[in-house]
Amino acid sequence: MFKYITRNFITKLLIIFGLITVLYVILYGIGLDPTIMITTVYIPNDTNEYIPMNGRIAVYEFEGYEKRLGLKYLSMFEHDGTKFYTERNNDFPVNIISRKSLFEYRLYEFSHFIAGETSEYDPSLYDFSPYNYGDILSLWGVSSADDIKSIEHHLLNYKKHLIDDRQEIADFYNIITNITVDKPVEPFKAGIDIIINLNDGRQIDGLRYSRTTDTFAIGNGEARLTCYFTDTQAAQFEAIFYD
Repeated sequence: MFKYITRNFITKLLIIFGLITVLYVILYGIGLDPTIMITTVYIPNDTNEYIPMNGRIAVYEFEGYEKRLGLKYLSMFEHDGTKFYTERNNDFPVNIISRKSLFEYRLYEFSHFIAGETSEYDPSLYDFSPYNYGDILSLWGVSSADDIKSIEHHLLNYKKHLIDDRQEIADFYNIITNITVDKPVEPFKAGIDIIINLNDGRQIDGLRYSRTTDTFAIGNGEARLTCYFTDTQAAQFEAIFYD
């Protein structure tokens, strides 16, 4: 009897383990993170991280997964009990890694600082004053138009167009450097998506321009900020992207 009970128990364990393995493979195959099933909080794939940085609240947007970090990620800091890994020791961490699962690392990329009114954070503790988008570019190491290799833009799922003319890139840089970031998120606006290709191979994305409202959106989802162009800036942008 004891041997039968033991064999039966082992058989059930094997069946349960097999079902868990099959479920893991199915979830992984459709692009979900199976390890979230054994964590206390469900974290969607597009969850952003909001981290105090330089007196402001920095928005880091989810970019994907990495199997391993590598030796270049030697610096680490903690926020709200979560360990984040970054490539640099003393520089602003443009790319950071957050360990959110057992077998993978979640990669987050710096997008922008929160500006304007917000009910989420105490304004006496953090700076939500307006700033220029040039401040964001400088964090990417962009100090002039010469640091930009090219600019891609496209409308929704249409074919991407490439701007590599140096004068147009210089005009683009001069415009967005002086755009004031001071508005909270607003309803989604249709427009052209813009990607800035840097000389070192990195890309700055999450940018959108609407010619109907003369607005420049920064970031994705709920973290998006809307910047308003002056009439002169709008006309200059029109000349670059539509003429």
